Amino acid sequence: MPGEYTVNMRKYDADDSSSSLKSASQCHCSVAVGFLLILVAILVAVGVGLIVHFAGNNKDIVCNCNISGLSAGISGCVTLAKENDPDICGACPAGQMTTLTHGGNTTTVPATTVTPIKKYPLRLPGTVTPMLYSISIKPDFYSGNETEFMFYGQMSVLVHCNENTDEIFMHVTDLHIAENSIHVTAEGGSGNLFQSLELVPSQQMIKISLLSPLMAGNNYTVEIKDFYAPIRDDLTGIYKGSFRRNGEIVYYVTSQLEVVEARKAFPCFDEPNLKARFDITIVRKPNWVALSNMPRSRTDTDSDGWEHDVFERTPIMPTYLLAFIVSDFTYRESNTANGVPLRIWARKAAENQTEFGMASALSSMNYLESYLDIPYNMPKQDMIAIKDFVWPAMENWGLIVFREDLLLYEPGVSSQANKYPTFRYIAHELAHNWFGNLVSPNWWNDLWIKEGVATFFEYRVMDVLNPDWRVSESFADDLTEEGFALDGLQSSHPLFLKGLDDPLDILRHYDSVSYKKGAAVTFMLEFMVGRDTFQRGFTSYLKQFLFGNAGHTDFFLAMQTQAQVENKTLADDIVDIMGTWVYQMGYPTVHVEHTGQGKMRLTQSRYLQDPQAKEKGVFQSEFGYTWDIPFTFTSNTEKDFAKIDDDIVLLRRDEGSVSILSDVIPGPVGDNWVIGNTEFHGYYRVNYDERNWRSLINQLINDHTLIDPLNRIQIISDAFSFVRSGEIDLNIALKILEYLRKERSYAPLNKLMREVQFMDKMLKNQPVYGKFRKFMRDSLKQLVTEYGFIDDGSNYIASHMRGIALKWACYYGVEECTEQAQQLMSQWMANQSVKPPGINPEVSETVYCTAVKYGDETVWDFVMQRLKVENVETESHKFLKALTCTSHKWLRIKMIRSILITDIIPNPLVYRATMNAGHAFPELTWDFFRNNYDELLERLGTTWFGRLLMQVVDEFNTELRLEELVRLGESKADEKNAEHDIAVEHVKNNIKWMHNVDKIEQWLNGLGY
Repeated sequence: MPGEYTVNMRKYDADDSSSSLKSASQCHCSVAVGFLLILVAILVAVGVGLIVHFAGNNKDIVCNCNISGLSAGISGCVTLAKENDPDICGACPAGQMTTLTHGGNTTTVPATTVTPIKKYPLRLPGTVTPMLYSISIKPDFYSGNETEFMFYGQMSVLVHCNENTDEIFMHVTDLHIAENSIHVTAEGGSGNLFQSLELVPSQQMIKISLLSPLMAGNNYTVEIKDFYAPIRDDLTGIYKGSFRRNGEIVYYVTSQLEVVEARKAFPCFDEPNLKARFDITIVRKPNWVALSNMPRSRTDTDSDGWEHDVFERTPIMPTYLLAFIVSDFTYRESNTANGVPLRIWARKAAENQTEFGMASALSSMNYLESYLDIPYNMPKQDMIAIKDFVWPAMENWGLIVFREDLLLYEPGVSSQANKYPTFRYIAHELAHNWFGNLVSPNWWNDLWIKEGVATFFEYRVMDVLNPDWRVSESFADDLTEEGFALDGLQSSHPLFLKGLDDPLDILRHYDSVSYKKGAAVTFMLEFMVGRDTFQRGFTSYLKQFLFGNAGHTDFFLAMQTQAQVENKTLADDIVDIMGTWVYQMGYPTVHVEHTGQGKMRLTQSRYLQDPQAKEKGVFQSEFGYTWDIPFTFTSNTEKDFAKIDDDIVLLRRDEGSVSILSDVIPGPVGDNWVIGNTEFHGYYRVNYDERNWRSLINQLINDHTLIDPLNRIQIISDAFSFVRSGEIDLNIALKILEYLRKERSYAPLNKLMREVQFMDKMLKNQPVYGKFRKFMRDSLKQLVTEYGFIDDGSNYIASHMRGIALKWACYYGVEECTEQAQQLMSQWMANQSVKPPGINPEVSETVYCTAVKYGDETVWDFVMQRLKVENVETESHKFLKALTCTSHKWLRIKMIRSILITDIIPNPLVYRATMNAGHAFPELTWDFFRNNYDELLERLGTTWFGRLLMQVVDEFNTELRLEELVRLGESKADEKNAEHDIAVEHVKNNIKWMHNVDKIEQWLNGLGY
């Protein structure tokens, strides 16, 4: 029966481990009540069926689970049917809609009259493989009325039949499809094989049934000439964005199709291994610009004046890399060393902010092409900065999309510190051109093979091209803060995720494990085989799988083969060793027992923040949480931190211990020390006996420069982490703080301040907090004198140091800092046309925050007004954070109430605004979060909402707050995500840490505070 189908699947049960996704809405009734409901439903169905029969074939038919006046009863019937007998109520999930339309009026038919849908797997069956898509998309958003924004599409796809089949499954979400527009024809044939269309909403699919089977070995065309949907506002699929220009709202339309969002844009085979080529046409109004992955080949104009931009055919690629954008943006252009046009697009008012991004992109592209010995495989590289974007950036092949603050850079406004994330994300996304795009993962359970490796290359590219940035130190700092933190919980997950099919489960694993741990494991692999061997192995891997798909085993095997060719020490064991790092979650601690002159003994255990935390049973370790660990070391008598692969001692998973005999190991007496994991090459922590710990810390206090900065970061991170896990005494870690005032390297100081920040959060509501603040003031006072507020931006590290020194000095109330910050702000407010030199980009955030903290409502209002008119996104972020620095409760309430007012806080800033508020005044933000749970979830989406929850509860450390968090999860069971479990575990660990408060007071008393 020809008609139109609407497929809507917005909610899933995150804990459903079956092959079918549950409806989020559930009702229950007794068998007797269910029988009566079924009887009523059948009678209504028969009655409406007669109406439909007499109404004739010209009438529209709408199948809807809810019947006017009987919606609750039918919902209960549907739920009962789903749990017991699916033949009763059919396929339409409770609260979701299926429409069948074919002209004329609309009649509602109960779900009981629809043929039941069988249970299907979440993955496509593989009976056909796409070869070539032809897609036309026409976004209509020109009216200015957001409720009318729609897009209209046509598509066809040439498929190859792999095995005989009389049905074709395709992915579809939230699209209206006209059934009479579907045609299935054999290559070279003309007869339409289409028979009927069936919805499989729980699997985000449609099933096309055929009049006769497709035959293996032949090609066929599936054509859908009419589909449409509202332009979305949830930053997925095809969605709208906006910004203000001269007070007026300007709209644009863009796309975000990773991970499983291409099915929201057009019917497709939306799996990363089902690569195809794409012919794209975008239909737009004149004077607008359409962009896609490939260059435009021509523009045609139809009789209605719409312009059809036809783009060149893409290389073979997965659906998630496709991109479309229609805007009135402008661009700047240059060419890579190999002559590839590179353009950066931005709002017209932001065009002058593209220079740094252009230079970073050109140097990164040139380096990657040279390093990988494989040319960039697209005829152009567009990069565009937009305000409305859910991720930092997206590697669409040939058209990379960035959040504005991560591509644009305004000299004199953006800080030296802003260069780091801008360069980093540019390098990351460009690196995807080779791994992810040119060679794609077989499936999302190997997400890390593109994201972790891209993260590895972002740091490598930055390190080579900006040697004065000390990028390896920053990576160590980032890793210990992000990768180690999550992976030290029972709520973590392995890099390789077996049985990962659920779309929501895929999204949840875009986290610090996949990115930071994936990068760390890649760095460790590079160290194990040596840089040159790794480079050649990587190129061999890419060339072997060009335009195809591969998994982690292919990657490791390529490295092992290259290592064998070059006779590397661990050549025969690479695949086996790396298996221990990707198939189990977590990471090890290596325990170093200094047993005598020239001797030490190594053992290992799994590190957990809470060793008593119960295993959740989601992931099982086939290695019993033991690893093959590449261990290196040095000592105070050797002081050689620059080890190579030949220096590795392999601590194997099946060995209880390893004994090391070496002349460089001093006797375990006095201040002699050994240190493991030199230059932090390995993804593991190192623990020592108390004497060795104290010797290391004495070295930091006496002359910290004799220990490599990477290992200073490691010592700080390991010591405070072992305090949390209860493996060393707090007094050992506290002693490290006594060297704080001597550290002048940015990354170790930043790591030290991160640990201080954690203690600060835990101590805020404790009587000892005043003493702690005084200790910090004394420790930071000299830095204010040393660095001051004036910065000319000529020295990257010095600018970084100035920023962190003044940030914390003002936070802890060093008078020289707070008074000067307030004076600078007063000068600017008095003469707003000229910023004083002291409010330079490196310290401006500190000035704004300090002035608001100590100022009145006049200062707060001034910052709010600056936020509303600011054209540079990174500066907007500084103003936004400053608004939460106020110490006045009424202004905090005013800030909180502003978050959901889009004229004050644009939607892209809602996450950041709430996060900042959560850090500044957590109790008030917690109430706001719970009271506006549903709206925040709708605005942010599941992934970022879950991350916001983590930020809001970050410093909770009482049983009361834990109980509230648990109750919230119970009350929102349908929407509860993995981050809730992580948040609960995190708060439990905070509570456990609080027994250290008395020891901190004793330590401070001993220092005279």
